[in-house]
Amino acid sequence: MQKTLSGKRVFITAGVADMICVLVSDCGRHVSRQIIDVVGNIESLWSCS
Repeated sequence: MQKTLSGKRVFITAGVADMICVLVSDCGRHVSRQIIDVVGNIESLWSCS
């Protein structure tokens, strides 16, 4: 019984880890795109002034 429970726990943890990885990679892509936009805007403002 204990073995089955620990196996299930590992499986659930792996599933959660996969979900977190997917969420983080999506968020990371989104955030990096926003940062690139902001940096681009700052550079264009800098060259104007």
